[in-house]
Amino acid sequence: MKNLLLSTAIVLSTATLASADSHGQLAMQVDNELATMNVNVDIDSLTEAQIKELYAALTSSETADEKGDAVRAVLNDHNVMFEEEADVDLVVTVPRSQIRAQVLNNSEDLGLTETRIRLLDDEKLAALFLLVNSDDPQMQVKADAIVN
Repeated sequence: MKNLLLSTAIVLSTATLASADSHGQLAMQVDNELATMNVNVDIDSLTEAQIKELYAALTSSETADEKGDAVRAVLNDHNVMFEEEADVDLVVTVPRSQIRAQVLNNSEDLGLTETRIRLLDDEKLAALFLLVNSDDPQMQVKADAIVN
C-alpha cells in the first residue's frame, strides 16, 4: 500500500513538473512573439489560460493584422494593460521636386514669399516640408525661425 501511494505521488509530481516546464516554454514563445509585434506585456502576470489563448492567436494562419486584433482581444478580455512601443523610426523618401512644390503651395500659410522659398537649401526646405505637413498652430513663427 505504501508503495502504491509513493508511486502515485511520484507520478503526480512528475506530471506537475512536466506541465510547469511546458507552460514555461509556451510562455516564453508567446513573450517572444509579442515582442516581435512591439506589444509589451508582463508575461508572468498572465494566467495559463491567457497564455494558451495568446499562443493560439499568434500561431494561427491569419494575417498579421488579424493576429494583432486577436491578441488585443485576448488582452482586453482579461483586462490586461499593455502598451505598444511608440518609438519607431520611419524613413520616408520624397523627391526634392515634390518637397519644393508642396512648400511653395503652402507659402501663404508659412508667411514666406515664393522667391524666398526657392533660395532655401535642402535642409531648410525639408524642415518646412515637415512643418507644412503638421498641424502646428504656430506654423508661421516656426517657419520664420527655420529660414532665419
